[in-house]
Amino acid sequence: MYHRDWLMRQIEMMTTTLGWLLTGRAEALVRLDEELPTRGEDDALRARLAALIARGQYGAAEDLLWEALEADEPGAVRTALWFYRRLNELPDEALAAGDFPREEIEDGLRALCRRLGLEASLFAPEDRT
Repeated sequence: MYHRDWLMRQIEMMTTTLGWLLTGRAEALVRLDEELPTRGEDDALRARLAALIARGQYGAAEDLLWEALEADEPGAVRTALWFYRRLNELPDEALAAGDFPREEIEDGLRALCRRLGLEASLFAPEDRT
């Protein structure tokens, strides 16, 4: 239970910090939906991701997201933060049913940091032992 709560807080901190870096807004704990609203270019991607999330197909959704990131689609980074925040809000049971452990959310955010040229070790160390 402690590790789960710690990991959820870690993910929340990572998405909030990355959102702050993208928007330049100094407020702590801002809501990504307010700070990073969809723009025309990311509406379609978010809709597709939301549909996959609703069906519990988290891995397929993440694959779709990373295809958009690799293609440098406009708005993909904002959508990535939205996506990982949404997954982090799901209960462990839903993630387990979708074969997507919470640690995979953190891994995705660390990969996003690397893609953005940010040092993921700004957050807690990756070593989970």
